[in-house]
Amino acid sequence: MNATRRLFLSFALCLLATAVFAPRVAVAQSDDVTAQSLAKARETYERSMEPIRDDINKAITAKIARVSKPGKVDKDKQTQAEGESDAFKASGDWPDVNNATALKNRAATAGNAMRDAYAAARAAYTKANKHALRDAVRDEADQFEKQSDIIPWKLNLIENLSTEDRTLAPGGKPLTVEMSEKGEYRFEIRAKRSGEAGTLTVEVPLVDGKRLAIPALVGKDGNVRVLVTVREGFIGADLGVQRPVELSKAASGASTTMSLRTEGGAYSVESVRVKAVVEGAPEVLQARAKGPNGAPNQNDKPKDLLDYLPVGTKLDGRRTGTSGDPGFISIAGKVTENNGKRVVIRINDNNSTIWDYTWELRGTARVELTGLVPVRSTTLRTGPSGSGTVSDSGLSSSYEFKWSAGGTKNAKGSGRIELRIVK
Repeated sequence: MNATRRLFLSFALCLLATAVFAPRVAVAQSDDVTAQSLAKARETYERSMEPIRDDINKAITAKIARVSKPGKVDKDKQTQAEGESDAFKASGDWPDVNNATALKNRAATAGNAMRDAYAAARAAYTKANKHALRDAVRDEADQFEKQSDIIPWKLNLIENLSTEDRTLAPGGKPLTVEMSEKGEYRFEIRAKRSGEAGTLTVEVPLVDGKRLAIPALVGKDGNVRVLVTVREGFIGADLGVQRPVELSKAASGASTTMSLRTEGGAYSVESVRVKAVVEGAPEVLQARAKGPNGAPNQNDKPKDLLDYLPVGTKLDGRRTGTSGDPGFISIAGKVTENNGKRVVIRINDNNSTIWDYTWELRGTARVELTGLVPVRSTTLRTGPSGSGTVSDSGLSSSYEFKWSAGGTKNAKGSGRIELRIVK
C-alpha cells in the first residue's frame, strides 16, 4: 500500500471513529421518502439484472452443449465456450452468444432507469438542502458508472448451515461469514425478523483490524435486505442501510470476514451473497465512443444537468438579439430548479424584466429551450423554442418567441443567450 493511500485510510478511520465505536442503538424504518424511492429503484434494478445473468448462463450452457454432442464434439469450440463461461463467472466478460445484443440492451435499460433514480434523489436532496446526503448519492452514482454489474453473484454462502445456526438471538453468538473476495466487493444479505423489535447489525472489516458496524433498515413486513458495495475506500449504501456521511469513507481490508449480530429481537438470516466489483463501463456505454484500443472511453461518462448546474449556481452573461435588436443586454441568473434532466434558471434582464427559462437535456451536452415564463412581465405570447449546449463553464442557447407590447402584437423575437458560471 502506498503512502498516499495509507494516509487517506488513516484519515478515513479518524472520521469513522464515532461510527465504529459509538453505542449501539436501534434503527427504525427510514422515514426519508427520497431514500425509500431510491431503494425501490435499486430493488427494481436488481430484479431486472438477475434474469439477465441467468439468461447469459443459459445461453453459454446451450453453446457448450451444441459443440459437445456425442459424435459431433468440436474440441476447439468446446474449449473456447468453456473459457467464455469461466470468464463470465469470474470477471463478468460477455460471452459470444447469439442473443448477446438483446441481453446487453436489457442491461442498458435497467442501468438507465437506475441513473434516473440517482439523479432524482440528488435533485431532491439538493432542493431540501441535505448536502451530505446529496453528496453520498452522487458518490454512489459515480461508483455505479465505474463498474460493470453483469458479473454473477456467488452462491448463498450459508446455504449449508442449519436453521439453528442461521438464527440470531439477542446476546447470542454472531453469525460469521467468510466472503472469499479479498479486494473490492459487493455483498447482499437477506433476513427475516421474528417479532416486533430488534436491530440487525452487519460488521464489515476495515484496515488495521478495525470493524465498521452497519445497522440494517427493517421493512414493514419485517424483512431485511442489505446491499452494500465496498470500493476504492468507499462504502456505497446501495440498499437497506441509512446514509450517514460517516459511512462514505470506509475501506476494504485484507480480510473480508463479516459478522452479523442482533439486539432486542431475533432474526433468521436467509442468505448471504457476494461478488467481486469489476472495473469497466456499464452496459449502457458499450455502444458509445471507443478508446484507441477499442475499449470503452472512460472519459465519455454521460453527465446530467446536476453535474453542470446544481441548484443555487449563479451565472452572468448577455442576451444578444438577432431580430430587431442587434445589440446585447447584460443578464444575470440563478438556478432555481434542477432534476438532472430539466433545469430552470431565473434570469434578470437589466433589472427590469425577470424570466424563468427552462432547458431540458438531450444527450450528454445538448439542451433544448422548452419553457420561458415571465415573472414580472405579461408580454409573452407563444414559444419559446431553441437549442444550445451546456458545459462545465456555462450554457448557451438560441431562442425564438412571440411577444406583444406598445401596441405591437405577435412580434417575433429571436437571439442567443450566453451564460457563464460565476466562480
